[in-house]
Amino acid sequence: MSPTSVSRMTMALCVAAVLEVSCTTVSRGGLHVAEGRHGGPTSNVLTLNGEWSYHVGDTTNSEAPDRIPANLPRMHVPSNWFKEGLDHAGVVWFLREVDIEPKGITPVAVRFGAVDYAADVYWDGARIGGHRGYFSPFVAHVPEGRRGAGRHVLAVRVDSPREEAEAWSLHKTLIKGVLGHHDTRPGGAWSSRGQDANTGGIWGGVELVEAKNGFFDDVRVTTEELTSTRARLRIEARVGKLRAPAQVHFTIRDPHDMVVARGEAGQISRDGELTTQVVVRYPLAWWPYEDGTPNLHTLRLELDGAAGVSPARRHVLD
Repeated sequence: MSPTSVSRMTMALCVAAVLEVSCTTVSRGGLHVAEGRHGGPTSNVLTLNGEWSYHVGDTTNSEAPDRIPANLPRMHVPSNWFKEGLDHAGVVWFLREVDIEPKGITPVAVRFGAVDYAADVYWDGARIGGHRGYFSPFVAHVPEGRRGAGRHVLAVRVDSPREEAEAWSLHKTLIKGVLGHHDTRPGGAWSSRGQDANTGGIWGGVELVEAKNGFFDDVRVTTEELTSTRARLRIEARVGKLRAPAQVHFTIRDPHDMVVARGEAGQISRDGELTTQVVVRYPLAWWPYEDGTPNLHTLRLELDGAAGVSPARRHVLD
């Protein structure tokens, strides 16, 4: 099969993104990129995965909770709430305490792998961010005056509603792809039961991030050229809370953990954006299991500068 056919086949198969608990697989063309949510020194990242308290429906007052009421049920995060035994469409509040040690990390942001569908994030009762969608990771920044040591309350209002009968299913406004609208779902794609088994929840990993000089908000990798002898990749990175000029370094490892590319990606701009190109020689292309091997490569980005080294960001290519 020609290199062009390989590239086209891979592109076609990678259009549907597959998201997991701690990494997001994103289709970018000839090579496949899985964006890891964990990386760098463990002292810079505190995982918030585990048991969270939850409350079904909105609270009785208009204010976000700054404490966790006693006797609330608990649910594992990340997960979809239907998988955890909650058959519900609409609003669910998720809450957990976060203990910051006096000599522990100084939280700069809360990073979410994915939330279905609309999320509003609160830190000690104050809204610090939000997101609407199913698949994309997002970041909520912790204000400087609320980063001190002690016990904090992180609350996330998640709304995954049923669409109105007149909207379902030819005038939908919620974009969930086959995970919310497909023949294989309960009731099929077109019946009134097509929205059964609601997919809502915090279904991507959650972590608290510390950074001395910014951190990677988002990284995207696009395969611009693929042959049997070379792959040309475009790497786009966005860094949040950048305080000083910083250099970005990259390392790419093949499925056998061998380094196939390494170097400087360039200096991040003052607006926190970076775009660079990298060439991988003799790449192991991604194939579906039926035709070959879904090879995964790993991309690691590191940000450093006068203000210190920030948490690395880890990705996977195929």
